Amino acid sequence: MALFIRSVGPALAAGNTVVAKLPGQTGLTNARVADIMSQVRSLPAGVVNMLTESGNTGAPFLIRSDDVDMVSFTGSIPIGRQIAAAGAKTLKRINLELGGKLRWSSSMMRCSPPRFRC
Repeated sequence: MALFIRSVGPALAAGNTVVAKLPGQTGLTNARVADIMSQVRSLPAGVVNMLTESGNTGAPFLIRSDDVDMVSFTGSIPIGRQIAAAGAKTLKRINLELGGKLRWSSSMMRCSPPRFRC
């Protein structure tokens, strides 16, 4: 949800409308945020649109659509590659934040801290 909030503000400030595809795992949170957004009187209906699905039919439609000028995605590298390839067909502007999960191992804990000399 933090990624949605972080992204929607600048998009609205730039005068854009937003279609956000939120994860299906956070359905109740998504519904609550949609309810709160609908109560903002200064925000016209249709400026922020939220799509929640458990599958993956809406996202490919948005990426292929000529009506969508830009796609921003946060997630895995393989899905990012698919989005970049699909968006290239319509010369869509694409912002990808990929591969943010770091898997810790016990060898990482054995690293010694850097030494500084003055």
